[in-house]
Amino acid sequence: MSAESGNAGVDQEEVREKVRKAVFRLMHDDRKIPDPKNLAEKSGVPEDLINQIYPTIEDLAVDITDVLDINLAPQYEAFPEAGPLPGMLAKLVEIRINLYEDTAFVRTYAEASEHMFPPIREKRAIRDGLFRARIVEMLQPHFGPKTDDMAAQVEALVSWELWRHMRNIQRLSEEKTRKIIGDLVQQVVRAP
Repeated sequence: MSAESGNAGVDQEEVREKVRKAVFRLMHDDRKIPDPKNLAEKSGVPEDLINQIYPTIEDLAVDITDVLDINLAPQYEAFPEAGPLPGMLAKLVEIRINLYEDTAFVRTYAEASEHMFPPIREKRAIRDGLFRARIVEMLQPHFGPKTDDMAAQVEALVSWELWRHMRNIQRLSEEKTRKIIGDLVQQVVRAP
């Protein structure tokens, strides 16, 4: 009997959900990169069924990022309401650092996927482009022709890469990281 005929009555969406949950537990709790063998152990789903549903690691990675995008959409789409520039910038820093603090373990693994799999890289580029456009829109009334330069600086300062460097390389506390990034953003917009 082939693996496919032996798995004929299986609810594939239920299996996918078990595998997704196992992926997150492996990444978050065990700090392991998921593969069919450890996913089978963690999820209780037979390895041959995992291989049937996810023929490649890219299939699994794309499925996981699709679920993450849906679940994290409110956090990625959060943005300050219009108001005085210092308050909007402080709120922007708060929103982005909250996002990074909440999603750090997943984003670390997602970075590898972004480099290896074009569909995931494309989704990140689109999300980043939309975020950049919102920063430009926020700053345009305050900086006119200098908006693009200011937006590039603000975007860099509230980036995942700077946050990760401060938290993981410099080993700064969350509180210290928030203060430094917040101060830097305010200094940039005050600079002539």
